[in-house]
Amino acid sequence: MSQIPITPAFLRSHIYWPLAAFLVVLLTIEVGGLDLKLADLIYSVSGNSWSLRSAWITNDLIHEGGRNLVGIGALLLLGLWLSSCFLARLKPWRKGWLFILVTACLAALSINILKRLTHTDCPWDLLRYGGSEPYVELFSALPSGKEPGACFPAGHASAGWSWFALYYWAMEYADRWRKPMLFAVLLAGFVFGASQQLRGAHFISHDLWTVALCWFLTTGLYLGFFHSPYLEEP
Repeated sequence: MSQIPITPAFLRSHIYWPLAAFLVVLLTIEVGGLDLKLADLIYSVSGNSWSLRSAWITNDLIHEGGRNLVGIGALLLLGLWLSSCFLARLKPWRKGWLFILVTACLAALSINILKRLTHTDCPWDLLRYGGSEPYVELFSALPSGKEPGACFPAGHASAGWSWFALYYWAMEYADRWRKPMLFAVLLAGFVFGASQQLRGAHFISHDLWTVALCWFLTTGLYLGFFHSPYLEEP
């Protein structure tokens, strides 16, 4: 069991305040129509096209390269966890590495499943931006005969934010790295998400939902892994 108590202050800073912030920002985006306004601005500045869709920095470096980097990180963690099953000196970190792996995989998987269920188009698919599909508001019913999209929530941003488990891992094993880990994960997800918006792959609300889903899923799994009597290590 974790030695870190789940106090009212912990619940406020890790659940209540993040939830309140998410709802306020979501309401601001919806009321202000910021999805379309920001996408309109990017599309206009890009010469009424998604000129960065295939650009080296947004597509090759951040999109493809970032995805490969995350894959390498997952393989390294898997190797550490497997090694800890055989090497006694690595055993104290075994549970932490498993927590990171399970959480990152479940967060990414959840986002990808939701993308298949929400039927939302990417900006670059819309008539408004040179595509062929009408704009349908989030969670609204699709017009009859319309093909479903698969662009919500933001999948690539989840490749960064699905690693929120690093923050909780540091909380348990190396507290001085807790805030740097949180900053690094937030930055990675922001860079991934912003690059996809510049390419026309997502609206800003797609990224907002992704960061919220990754954070609350990770927080719930942290409580299950480290504060459940059923997952105590022998």
